[in-house]
Amino acid sequence: TKSKCIYFAYFNLVDDARNSAAGVYGGSESHPVPEGRAWSPGLGLYHGDLQNNQKNFPALCTVADVTLPDSNSLQNFHTKCSQTASEKKWEGEFLDGFADDLLEAMRSINVKRGGMVIGDFQRINRREIIVPFTPPEPYSFQCFLSNNQTSYSSQMQACGQIKVVEKIRNQNGCPCQSSNADDMVCLLHGDNEKVKTQTVDACDGPFCHERTPFLSKSHISRWFQSTIKLAWGLISHKYQFELSFCSIDVLTIRFRSGKKISFKMKPVVKSNEAHFSITPWPSNDPDSLWTLSLTTYEEQLLQHFSKQLPENSCHLEVLEIALFLHRRQKALTGSSALKEFHFKTALLHLLLSKDPAQWKPNDIVSRLRDLFRVIETSLENKVLNHPLVGNPSTAIELPAEFTKAKPVNLFHPLVVHECMHRNAAAHFQEMLRNTRLIIDDYTSESTQNDPHEATLRRL
Repeated sequence: TKSKCIYFAYFNLVDDARNSAAGVYGGSESHPVPEGRAWSPGLGLYHGDLQNNQKNFPALCTVADVTLPDSNSLQNFHTKCSQTASEKKWEGEFLDGFADDLLEAMRSINVKRGGMVIGDFQRINRREIIVPFTPPEPYSFQCFLSNNQTSYSSQMQACGQIKVVEKIRNQNGCPCQSSNADDMVCLLHGDNEKVKTQTVDACDGPFCHERTPFLSKSHISRWFQSTIKLAWGLISHKYQFELSFCSIDVLTIRFRSGKKISFKMKPVVKSNEAHFSITPWPSNDPDSLWTLSLTTYEEQLLQHFSKQLPENSCHLEVLEIALFLHRRQKALTGSSALKEFHFKTALLHLLLSKDPAQWKPNDIVSRLRDLFRVIETSLENKVLNHPLVGNPSTAIELPAEFTKAKPVNLFHPLVVHECMHRNAAAHFQEMLRNTRLIIDDYTSESTQNDPHEATLRRL
């Protein structure tokens, strides 16, 4: 049939993109397609030649082709495809308790082995935990934002460097000023006299990139992973499940019942409410460049809008439906250069641009279509700017270093690597084509037992 031909054409397109990516990154297994990050007023679109983009890979399906059900049916779909409140509560409490236990064991290991000082964890979304760390005294961190996207690897999002500095005593010739003079009694300098210190770069300091004062991602990644493994060895007897490591920051819990929970646990360096973290990187990427995340500020922006929107507003339902469709498509056709944070970014742009009154519960169909249009247009133009970086008119207060920075294009990797652009566009177009099919399967009484299997049969 015509639909099957289109579907197989899509797989050929994805295969081409994957083969190209393998040549660029040296194999998709070792270097998965990375993410990118970025803002602009009205989405900050480049006015490129859209017709040329469409000639390069004609659309399999556009937003205009998608037929969505009425608002009641769409809300019913959301209810069936999302976790119940009790499931979310149980999972959140379980992960919080497990993370607390694991980090306590990691701290006890660090006391014996030395290493970074591990702070209190924070669960920034349903399945992502960040673990702040700081260096031991007399060292400290200084963070520097660098979001000039032409100056670093095309795979990086907004990023920066973390300098390790050391506080040393000024030497004045008196032995009491030496670093090991804590137990010395000096007749010239009393106990109340302040010891003068200065801050210097700690070249070859703890976990620094060789011959520099900048913190190394690879050193920290190895330290964090090895500490987690040792900590799990200490506490595993208390739990009736297996813990495995899927990538540099993903852990998977497998229960005896067969149920599994995958979650991220990342070591991060805090900078105000933002943080620098480690993401998968190609081997030729600078080891001292860390990815900047503004997730906490993004959540603050969502909370700000929630107070202004109508009662039972549909904005979170719209995002959760789009993310569910995106995940279902990944389950069918594999990973994509289009990531979940791209959909969240599109929603934030819509919230910044639309009147709050346009987010009533019965507006869910129109707003979901709007979200799809933002992604579609951004893919055509290869531009999706971060809603906060370089945006002086955000609805929440941000540090000047972020609002005065240059806008950061989250689709910058798609500009540099056409194979990633083709992959993301094909994934999204196929997701659109399957949207009504999946919605109907989840809301149909005849397929309530296993709607995902029903979808696979129909495809």
